[in-house]
Amino acid sequence: MDVLPKFKNKSCGDVKKIFYSVADQMPEDTVYRKIEKLCFKNDLTLKQLAKKAGIKYNTLTGYKNRINEYNLVTLQKIASVFGYNIDYFIQFDTSKIGNKIKYLRITRCYGVSEFAKLIGVHRDTIRMWESNQILPSESNLLLLSAFFGEHIL
Repeated sequence: MDVLPKFKNKSCGDVKKIFYSVADQMPEDTVYRKIEKLCFKNDLTLKQLAKKAGIKYNTLTGYKNRINEYNLVTLQKIASVFGYNIDYFIQFDTSKIGNKIKYLRITRCYGVSEFAKLIGVHRDTIRMWESNQILPSESNLLLLSAFFGEHIL
């Protein structure tokens, strides 16, 4: 039985077109999925990417399993392997308050727990703000604006 009947009698160029059409349909809803898609398109395993980027393989699997928070230095290393700018990974729709808070927090290299301590709220509050489950109070919006040096709204 032919395992790959789709590729039978196809030229190398045809196979590449099929391969890239599959890659183009891969979702990019998380940073990890963007990394996964780039690996797929560039025929790299996560272990190979980790080696090329000079990072630990466990860091990437932590991203996959949502154990690790994204680190801008690590994302820059990954982006440079593929010839991308870090902005590819951290694009946010900042029209929502929670997304803007998350963008400002991440681009200033604060983890959730560290940021929560700095502004005096629980880390779960930060997570709820960033997932747009709840809105910060007016006093917290003023605090956030002062902390980041720009208006949140």
